[in-house]
Amino acid sequence: EGGGVVCAMFESPDCVFGVEACIELEEAPPACDVELSLSALGLCGQYLVEYSGEPGPGDVMWYLDGELLQTGGGAFDFSVDSAQTALVCAVATGADCPEGEEVCIEVTNEGCDPCLTEDEAYLDFFPVDEETPCYGMFLLEMMQPDGYSIFWEFGDGMTTTNAFLWTEHQYAESGTYEVCATVFSPGCPEGSTWCIEVVVEGCDASCEPMVVTVTPDEGASGFYFWSGYAENWTQDDMFIIPAGSSDPVELGLCLTEGCYVMDFWASENSDPASELTIGVSDSEGPIEWENDPYVDENGWQVISFDVGGGCDPEDEECELEIEAVQEADGSWTLMAVTESPEDVGFFWTFSDGSLLNGMTVNYTFVAGVSFETACVSAFFPECGEVLAACIDLENGADDTCEDIEVVIEGDTFVELLEELEWAWSLSGEGFEWSESLSLDPEEGDVDGVVLCLPPGCYGLAMSFSGLPGFQGLPGMTMSLEIGGEEQVTVDLALIDGVFELEFGVLTDCESSIEGSPEAEPAGLSVFPNPSNGAAFARLDGAVFDGRVQWVLSDGLGRVVLRGTSGSPLWALPLEGLSPGGYFLHVESGVNRLDQRVMVTR
Repeated sequence: EGGGVVCAMFESPDCVFGVEACIELEEAPPACDVELSLSALGLCGQYLVEYSGEPGPGDVMWYLDGELLQTGGGAFDFSVDSAQTALVCAVATGADCPEGEEVCIEVTNEGCDPCLTEDEAYLDFFPVDEETPCYGMFLLEMMQPDGYSIFWEFGDGMTTTNAFLWTEHQYAESGTYEVCATVFSPGCPEGSTWCIEVVVEGCDASCEPMVVTVTPDEGASGFYFWSGYAENWTQDDMFIIPAGSSDPVELGLCLTEGCYVMDFWASENSDPASELTIGVSDSEGPIEWENDPYVDENGWQVISFDVGGGCDPEDEECELEIEAVQEADGSWTLMAVTESPEDVGFFWTFSDGSLLNGMTVNYTFVAGVSFETACVSAFFPECGEVLAACIDLENGADDTCEDIEVVIEGDTFVELLEELEWAWSLSGEGFEWSESLSLDPEEGDVDGVVLCLPPGCYGLAMSFSGLPGFQGLPGMTMSLEIGGEEQVTVDLALIDGVFELEFGVLTDCESSIEGSPEAEPAGLSVFPNPSNGAAFARLDGAVFDGRVQWVLSDGLGRVVLRGTSGSPLWALPLEGLSPGGYFLHVESGVNRLDQRVMVTR
């Protein structure tokens, strides 16, 4: 009753007098922390009082001017006549607050603006500019009632709602339209309407009707802004959600093909935009998001969606050819031909080992060279590829060639791409050509190499080198296509040295690959591999000799883990290891086996 003192004593042979410690306890005061918040509803004189605190809302009794009107519940709605004042009180009584706690709030209705008359507002239309004659702004000039919103009808079946005196709209077709603006306010729930006739002509860009629906979560209210943007389009506006309303707000937009982003944010003293549920629909129903909606660091809710496939434009196609003219002195004038608008750098390689830079070069081969061939290459950012074209000048500059495409596809962990270099060397009966490029995302976005090669048999050697310990790119593959048809595919999860591809162009040569990732050694397996955490190693019964000793080393040969097991199946604790390739060495009796292990994050 009220508290007391609790003591504890410790005694031992070494501490014969004992040690005592005490603590004084006091009874906690009643938890009666009660607060009320007030908000105006959509009609004049209507209010909502919300309760928060302890005890819970089930223990609250609501009084209006001393009269008990409601028992329980976290909110109480009521009305106050114009120019009158009312006193709302909440009394909280419960186990944590046995004597009860009362809190009150005084509410005064100072009256609301009445409906506007016909001559108190004027509706007008202004085309935005001559280049977009069917896109314009509507303005309703008026004295602004408190808490007003405007419902706009554009005459083409589309509507929108906002809390500004103006709005913008895009028409899909030329024609004559009746446009109406209806003003609602707490003192004018029935609304006042103004209409005009609008003639739009010269619509040369079709648009698709879209409806953005904003539905407040329970209790959300306030003033909200939105801003939308895409290529060649921006628009912003504001709308109001009255307190206690669960009705959705619909924003009608006629949008051309494109990729759209819209931001929604709350004004001061409004509930956050994260408490709004937003959807977008076209004539066939709700559409899928281009990216999932999210709330950014400013508290804005961001949505993105596609109209007419505008978020997935057709892939850029880049081409590179060589034009060659032999001059009277025996030299060759060579020009790299492309329609790319990008400023790219051209790199020339000649069969006698010479190198030149430039879009157009003039070159004389070294006397006595066994063959005269030239290759030009360049990286084209718009299509993310290195393109190369080669020409056999000795046997005719007009020989046909065929596209050879080496493509790297898939997704892997970004840290595995840091400082990663991809090098290749191409050899054939007519020339030799070597080059390298970076696959580090910080230095560009390259996903393939395209070469236009004349007929013949070729060998293509490729290698990858990265940070210490680099062993492969889990989740990625490399494929070789000739004339659009895939020939060979390589899994890049585990990379061992150099890949050597042999293939023919417009010639009957067998396609093959050497140096591909090695299969797991018989008798030893690791799973999952690659792994982003714990993994397991297993020895087959034929090689298990009752006991296992194992060592895990990194790419530099340093031992990072070691252990023993009396079972043919044991865990490899890979958590905490840096991403990359590792080497597992296992001994069981006279049997010795090795296996590569990839760690990812």
